[in-house]
Amino acid sequence: MKRLESIGFVFDVPAYVWDMQFAALQHFKNEHGNCLVPQRYGYGKNMKLGLWVEIQRANVKAGKLTDDQLKRLESIGFN
Repeated sequence: MKRLESIGFVFDVPAYVWDMQFAALQHFKNEHGNCLVPQRYGYGKNMKLGLWVEIQRANVKAGKLTDDQLKRLESIGFN
């Protein structure tokens, strides 16, 4: 397992993708001053940030996020 970790192997792909999209949202917020990402907005390679944000809003309402994910979104003013 250490050998896989040493080459950057990702064991928890959904968490990794969530972290990458969250980083893109942080970048968007820094550039635009808010988290109001247009639905069709993309950022970087193959990142459909607008769609991801829409899904996160639905996940917040449905209580589907982890406490850590919710705290991270709240920390940047996600609403």
